[in-house]
Amino acid sequence: MSSFSIRTMRPTDIEMARELARSVWGDQLYRDTGVALDYPARDRRVYEAYLDLEPEGNFVAESEGKVVAAAYAHSWGSVGWVGPLEVMPSHQGKGIGRALMERASFYLESSGCTTMGVETMGDSDRNIRFYTSLGYRLHSPTFVYEKQLGERDIFPHGVEVKTSLSEIEREGLRELSDAVFPEMDLSKEFRIATEMSIGRVLLIKDSDHRERILGAAIVHGRTVEGLTSHLLRALMVDPYHEERSSLFSRLIMSSEVVAKGMGAKKLFFTSSVTSASISVLASEGYRTIANNVRMLKKGPYYERGDLQLLSWAG
Repeated sequence: MSSFSIRTMRPTDIEMARELARSVWGDQLYRDTGVALDYPARDRRVYEAYLDLEPEGNFVAESEGKVVAAAYAHSWGSVGWVGPLEVMPSHQGKGIGRALMERASFYLESSGCTTMGVETMGDSDRNIRFYTSLGYRLHSPTFVYEKQLGERDIFPHGVEVKTSLSEIEREGLRELSDAVFPEMDLSKEFRIATEMSIGRVLLIKDSDHRERILGAAIVHGRTVEGLTSHLLRALMVDPYHEERSSLFSRLIMSSEVVAKGMGAKKLFFTSSVTSASISVLASEGYRTIANNVRMLKKGPYYERGDLQLLSWAG
């Protein structure tokens, strides 16, 4: 068995990491469907964002001078997660993925994360067994939704499209994310979306107290080359607001208009499974295309309210 070493990822590794991902997900597609296709590469800016957000939290495994695996850690306040974890098909089953997960977990613990998790495919017994062997336990299901964008061009009132954020707005996002996801800070995900031109940020502010943010969303541009399905990275609304359903719908509608303006034909996202979200999203024309599961290794995790969208799958 060839030996391997693990180190922190560098900007010069990005192209190798992109090719790695193509190989891994092309193999997964073949396993699932029996169809061999040339899997498209992730946009380079996705990796640049990973490195900007967590300079010491992205890791590669090298064997014989080549990058054969990678793992990406994300710290959101006291909540951290790892994803994606990608190991070259020819190097799977050799302990590389386990070693990368241990290194990423150590980084998250050192960063102050008291809750750690992953999100993986709900129908993959192989993945679930792997994470279970590392001490993760099943926590909750999530659905991946998608919608073919039509002619909707009416932009809801009160929604601001931001290409940069003030410090007051960042603080408002920190407060909102903590209200929805206790002890979680998503503000840097909003920051990086604007600073690196990955996408657009949508905000709904309190009309009487402009520093207070009632709802927010991140709409990414194209994250995979050649695809016209864009990612709604996150959406959250004040869980205590009496008109939270309206806030949610306005953000969904405005996200569709913004995504379409960036060239999207479809919009997709991940949502916790709640009766409210299922009902609202069905009424907006969304359909489920996949199911994932969140798994936790340590610490509690819960969400307030039942109208929020967030992926832990990288």
